[in-house]
Amino acid sequence: MNIQINNKSFQIFSGAKVIDAVRMYFTEIGKDFEIDKIVVEDKFGNRLEFDGRLRNNKSLFIKF
Repeated sequence: MNIQINNKSFQIFSGAKVIDAVRMYFTEIGKDFEIDKIVVEDKFGNRLEFDGRLRNNKSLFIKF
């Protein structure tokens, strides 16, 4: 499944949740994160829950 995180493309497994994408993103950029200090939004600015399921071609924006 293909997703965009902060305008970068990633391949993630089918059935992945938002938290899985967050972990993948921070692993890719080589930084640690504190879950209570980040916010994940969709392309419309809606806040996403960490346990929300992802769909193919979803765009996420992580703010920290």
